[in-house]
This record gives sequence, C-alpha cells and structure tokens, in this order.
Amino acid sequence: MVFTPVDGLVGVAAMLLFVSAILAASAVMSDGFAGMLTHLGLGLPGFGTAGSGNALYDVYDQLRWPAVAAIACAASIYAALGRWRAGLRRAAPPLVLLLAFPHAWDYAAEASYMSGAWILNPAYSFDPQRPCPDAWDADRVRREYAASPYRAGGDPDVVCRPELRVAYVVEQAAGTTSIRTNDNMLELVAGAMPGGLAEIFVNAFGALAKAFTIINLTLAAAVAGVLLDMYAGLAAAAMPVWILARMVPRLDALSSKFLASMPALLLAPPLTSLVVVAGSSALASFQHDPPAGLLGMWAAAVAVLFLASMLPIMMVPVIRGMAQTATGVLASGVSGAASVASGAITAAASKGGGPAALRGGLEGLAAAHLRAYGR
Repeated sequence: MVFTPVDGLVGVAAMLLFVSAILAASAVMSDGFAGMLTHLGLGLPGFGTAGSGNALYDVYDQLRWPAVAAIACAASIYAALGRWRAGLRRAAPPLVLLLAFPHAWDYAAEASYMSGAWILNPAYSFDPQRPCPDAWDADRVRREYAASPYRAGGDPDVVCRPELRVAYVVEQAAGTTSIRTNDNMLELVAGAMPGGLAEIFVNAFGALAKAFTIINLTLAAAVAGVLLDMYAGLAAAAMPVWILARMVPRLDALSSKFLASMPALLLAPPLTSLVVVAGSSALASFQHDPPAGLLGMWAAAVAVLFLASMLPIMMVPVIRGMAQTATGVLASGVSGAASVASGAITAAASKGGGPAALRGGLEGLAAAHLRAYGR
C-alpha cells in the first residue's frame, strides 16, 4: 500500500482535532468546577421544615409514625409487666428525638453551611443576589477585587462570594498557572528567560496533562460530592429506622455506624472550607522560583483540590470504599476513552483502514484497564 502526504496530513489533523476536543472538554469542566465544589462541599440535604417540608421530609414522616407505634408498644409491654418506670425511661428519649430531629437537623445543616461559607469568605453577606455587604459601593467592590491575591477573572462581585478562593485554586490547576512576585524590575529581567521557558512548559506543553487531570478530578469530585449528599439524605431520612435498630441488641452495631457518621457529616463543610483556605493561602504566598516553581504551583493546586474533594468522604467510613471504587472506575473510563480515540486515530493514520483503527483503539482500551487495576 502506498501512502501519500495527504495521509499524513489527515492523521495530523485527526490528532489535533482529538487534542482540541480534550482541551475543550477540560475548559468546560474547569469553568463549572469552582461552583460545583463550593455547592457540594457546603450543602447538606435538609427537610425543609422552614416551609411545609420536602420529599426527604415525606420519607422521614412515613417512617416516623411506625417507629413511634413500635416504641409505644414496647413501653406498654414494660408497663404491663409492672416496669413502667423502665419503659418510660427507655421510650421517652427516642420519642422526643423522633419528633424534634427534622428541625434540629435543618438548624445544624444551616449552621454547618454558614460556618463553611464564612470560613471561605468572611465578606459574604449570605445573599446570592447581593453577595457584598450593603456598606460596600461599586468602587469599594472594585478596589477589594483589585487588591485580592485570589482574583481569577470574572465579575468583581466574586470577591465577596464563597467560591473566590476555590476559583483561584481551580485556575492554578486547570487554567494558567502563575506565581505572584514582588521582585524588582532588574530581578524580573534577569529571570525572564528561564521563567518564560518554565511558563511555556507548564502552561503549553503541560496543557494536555492538565486537561486529563482536571477531567478526572472533576468527575471524581462530582461523584464524591453526590455520594456524600445521597448518604446524608439516607442517614437523615432513615433516622427512625436507626433509632429502632439501636434498641435491638443484634442490630445496634449496624445502627451505630450510621448514627456515628452524623457529626462527621455536619463537620464536613467547615473542614472542606479550611482545606481550601489554607491551600489557597499557601499558593498565594508561593515563593518565586522560575525553573521549578510553576510546576510545583500546579502540583500543589491539584493536591488542594483533591484533598478538598475527598476529605468529606474520608471522614465517613461507611462510604469510603464505595467512593474509592467509583473514582477508580471513572479514571479507568476516561483513560479507556482516550486510549480508544488515540489508538483509533494512530492506527487509521498508520495502517490506513477501519478494522486496523478499531483494533488499535481496543488495544488502547485494554491497556488502560490493565493500568487502572495495576497490572
């Protein structure tokens, strides 16, 4: 088979199209990563007791009254045996908890959210439409935004929003990695060449590595956040079940796992905010080191995002293994999809045929799965 220069051009064009698609997907994901991480990191599902209740409250209410009836029957048996004091002592606390839990959980979840948002940005007014304090006029907002070391573009009002520092870390990890410096002009001129080369290496040649990293990290953070929300909803809505199981000797161990995870769920938002605040402060004060500083800056930003995304899951042992499995499957899927596409493009360009392209793509998929499982 004779190959012409056109075949090579087609292969190069296909590879460039593939790289462009990966970079575009990474850009789209990174644009929404800060908002997603802030929302999933701070929010916990509630019952909506401030109004008429929501679907989660309906589930809780459905389970609550059979639990109340079961506890009342147990107390009646104690009373029939002449042990009404012991029956009352055992029945009163769970009955009070069943009646008061939805309101207590909503207050605790709101306090957890407010503490996490305040840690992320003390200037936040807790009004999404007017995030800045009423005393700040437009000039004050612009001055605060210009003076902030965490600005990453966008509306100046972001200086008052909780996602300010999150967006800064995401920009360092997925966008243009940069180091702020106070060096004088002579030092900047002296270090311009190595610093420029380092910036080209990290931000141009490393663009594809950033793209794959942010795609995997975004998917893993989304799955971890959704798993945590679903587990929090399950633990809260099924509280009547856990209370009843706590009173049965052979089921108390299972119930204790869910009950013990409730404080960890409420502590997750402020701890996630502390990770972001500490990490962004460290990034903003990163020392100017042109040869390796940008690469270290990027690695540190990725580490901060990974820790902020995975810390809440690590605090809840019940779903820790599930989250690890889910993130491994996602990483394998992304790697497999990239291997199939790149293998198909390479095979099509070098062997010139559809079956060869398919074979090359499937070989890449198999290799990606073997790498995912450490073989």
